[in-house]
Amino acid sequence: MLRHLPLILLGLATASLTATPESDRALFQRVTAELDLEGQALQFQNIEGFVLTGADVANELWQSVAMQQNIPVPLDFRFIATTFGADRMDAYGTSVVKIEDGLYRHRSFLHWQGENVPQFLQILGAENRAFDSLEWLPAGTDIVFEGQLDYEPLLQGVYAIANQIMGENGPVLLDLQLDRELNEQGLTARDVLKVLQYPVIYALDYDLEAEPWQLAPDAPAIPRAYLVLRLKGGAAAMVNLLPTLANQASQVEEADGWEIYHFAPQEGGAPINPAVLVSQQPGGDVLFSSEGLDGLKHWAQGPRLKDDPQFRAMFEGEVPAGVLLRYMSPVHADIAQNLADQIFTQLAAMNPSTAAGANVAKMLYAPLMQSSAHVAWLTEDGLLGRGVNESAISPQLGTSTPIVAGMFAAMAIPAFQSVRVSSQQGAIENNLKQIAQTGQRYIIENDVESVDYPTLLRETYLREIAPVAGEDYSGLIIYAEGGVLDVVGPGGESVIWEY
Repeated sequence: MLRHLPLILLGLATASLTATPESDRALFQRVTAELDLEGQALQFQNIEGFVLTGADVANELWQSVAMQQNIPVPLDFRFIATTFGADRMDAYGTSVVKIEDGLYRHRSFLHWQGENVPQFLQILGAENRAFDSLEWLPAGTDIVFEGQLDYEPLLQGVYAIANQIMGENGPVLLDLQLDRELNEQGLTARDVLKVLQYPVIYALDYDLEAEPWQLAPDAPAIPRAYLVLRLKGGAAAMVNLLPTLANQASQVEEADGWEIYHFAPQEGGAPINPAVLVSQQPGGDVLFSSEGLDGLKHWAQGPRLKDDPQFRAMFEGEVPAGVLLRYMSPVHADIAQNLADQIFTQLAAMNPSTAAGANVAKMLYAPLMQSSAHVAWLTEDGLLGRGVNESAISPQLGTSTPIVAGMFAAMAIPAFQSVRVSSQQGAIENNLKQIAQTGQRYIIENDVESVDYPTLLRETYLREIAPVAGEDYSGLIIYAEGGVLDVVGPGGESVIWEY
């Protein structure tokens, strides 16, 4: 894949040069109007043609991989991009301003051509709305996510791709395959997807005074937490799922207007007592609670999230309506960073060869562990994101900045190369195993002492195996008494298989 890197960079550079702020001042002004025009950093990028150029490069890469690995799937990434409307993206802008020490305000705006929201963004929901979590969750909640994902645009796009790949029966075959996985429970994929279309609130609140969870003797201790997942108005869609829940539940009861399905803690897992609660009221909710009905009492107590000064400060005051809200408290940031440090330290200690990759992963994940608040909403021609976090580099801005992206690439390429070589060695070993097993079958069936690779091809015991990294199988000989097959693999290193 690395041999395609110059082509990828040239293609993306060409795409970004199709227009400039000078040649399209209106577009530049439209995007930057949603950003902070002063402060620490401001970026505008014209990306017209960017997605389709990348799709063309992906098509070439896929054709190469498919031919090498004999994969009979004619993927067309340009078709996929246009099906989901990703080709309509034509400009992107970000900005960051330092509010105070250790706190930065971020803005981002993704602009599209045309009047309708592109299909891949319709998945976020069709319209902005007030966030229910502000009233429903208590102050001090450590992780909050709220949105309303619409599976239908995604499903229609997947059906179009299935039709393009498999013909007019593609969507039907896809449905059958999805339903087959759920058939034992008497469900269909649509049964599950219908439950996921309602407004969702995910929340987690750490209990630092309780005994932490210890999932394994050598694993880091995880602070105990209350966790809840709420699907607002999703009770009616649960009808076909209820028999399955009842069969798998350790106990079913009714209380306080809820039908409660309790599940025993998993052996060796966290000592929680999860439960699914389905409202018996018309238009009722569906809740997953890590502590059952008792856990819900925790969420009902005390001041509300809208009154939490720390929460409001992260949003710089009033939280607007939108399609997506995300919040992580300073408590969560400290816990996540501590756990990540322990995990990455353990990975690096286990094998020196993984140390570089662990360090790169740690740097990439660091922005995701910060205390942060983010809200996104749809405008008439773009997706607007605004938020605050602890770093000038965030997932929104940092990875799209050319210098930072280049730094990450420079660090990641050696790690990627190591993974790539390891993967190639594994593929070659599988090829050698196949040749050895086929050769031994030939020896038994033809009562001979040995057979070489060309004979297995000539007598159609094997189809010719495509080299993974330029290795040559033509001189291999398989013996009745066993032995070792040896070829020169990636980097000139020997790859062997003992049979």
